[in-house]
Amino acid sequence: MSKTVLPSKPENLIFAPGLRGLDFFRLVPSFKKHTLATFSNLTEQFGDVVCLRGLWTAYILTNPRDVEYVLQTNSRNYPKSKNYQILKSSTGNGLFVSEGEHWLRQRRLAQPVFHQQRIQTFAETMTASTTEMLESWENFAEAKTAFDVMPEMMRLTLGIVGKALLNTDLGLATNVFGDAFEVVRKFTVRRLMALVKIPDALPTPLNLRFRRAIQSVDQIIYQLIAERRKSPEKFDDLLAMLMMAQDAETGATMNDRQLR
Repeated sequence: MSKTVLPSKPENLIFAPGLRGLDFFRLVPSFKKHTLATFSNLTEQFGDVVCLRGLWTAYILTNPRDVEYVLQTNSRNYPKSKNYQILKSSTGNGLFVSEGEHWLRQRRLAQPVFHQQRIQTFAETMTASTTEMLESWENFAEAKTAFDVMPEMMRLTLGIVGKALLNTDLGLATNVFGDAFEVVRKFTVRRLMALVKIPDALPTPLNLRFRRAIQSVDQIIYQLIAERRKSPEKFDDLLAMLMMAQDAETGATMNDRQLR
């Protein structure tokens, strides 16, 4: 029988500069309304490493070397927090939220697909779509008219996903995806910021809207997967390549849930 001995907690911890106690809680409303701006302001104020100490302790890292160290070089020392469980309800147990052997197995399956030539193709698609969007913004600039960037960025993202991953124009599905993702985004942010987590199983209005949004997305995604399952070799896009990818050690392929 094996036994794991956890290291004792250091008596004199040295924390990175940042916010603690009441200063942290005063910032919560700003996090909810202006997340990116708040992160940016904290980085400007405290530097590359920011420590936030409230009911829990969190760090903001912005230096690429620090990010690489945590996510890659010494990743085993930094397990994902419980908040990542919240993301599983919307993204599934994919590469972004999984850990350990499950993460390694999925990475082995997906990594060969992302070779240099394929990434170059993705970059060209992203550049072309972004250029097209910026050209359309010239009309707003000439008229000196303010507009909401969120739906514009959502259309850009879904357009790139359709072309790069599925080699198709999502068409009317773009609106369904856009509306659903907005519901999912608001749900996820609210859950991450909430001091008291309301169980997903409770039929609250927010939970019900979230479930309907996920069902709408799943219906479209699983329909696309089912169509590709019939003849993936006829397509030259990311979805088809992921379908045909095999684990070098086990020969296993991705199931529909993993593809989703």
